[in-house]
Order: sequence, then structure tokens, then C-alpha cells
Amino acid sequence: MSSAPRLPPDAIIQKRVASDEKHAALDRYTHEMKKAAMAASWFENKSKYDFTDNQKRNDGFIAEELRCANLELLLRRRHRIKRLYESEARSYEEELHARGLAIQRDHV
Repeated sequence: MSSAPRLPPDAIIQKRVASDEKHAALDRYTHEMKKAAMAASWFENKSKYDFTDNQKRNDGFIAEELRCANLELLLRRRHRIKRLYESEARSYEEELHARGLAIQRDHV
């Protein structure tokens, strides 16, 4: 008889099962790390492009505000120039009336 310790009959199987479990755990860990890396990459890209999207939106808003402001300014200027013309016309009519003259208008 040999004095070497004898291995149980399923020792090789147990060793293989332990090795397979270790590989499965490492595969799960790798899968989780890939998912985390993908999420981090997505968030990084989203953060980077969110600024650009917000900037585009703000630029569009500013352009629309400027367009509206220019239109309002144009309308106000037209109204003021019309009032000025009417005021000057009344002034000329009064001046002519003071001299005994009048402007003949076509009323259509």
C-alpha cells in the first residue's frame, strides 16, 4: 500500500465544475462591465451632444425673437411716418387756409 493520500473518485469532476463556475462568474462579470461601458459611452455622447442640441435650439429661439422684433420695429416705424405725413399735411392745409387757399382732393 502506498502512503500517498488517495483522491476521492469524483475529484477531477469537482475540479472541472469549480473551473466552469469560475469561468461562468468571469463571463458574467465581463458582460456586466460591457453593459456599464456601453451606458457610460451613451451618457458621455448624450452629454456632449446635448450642449450642441441646446445651442441649436437657443439659436433658433434667438433668430425667431430677432425676426419678431424687426417686424414690430418696421410696423412702428410705418405708423410713426404715417402720423408724421398726416401731421405735416394738416400743417400745410392750415397754412394754406390762413392764406385763403385750399387743397383740392379727390375723394374716391
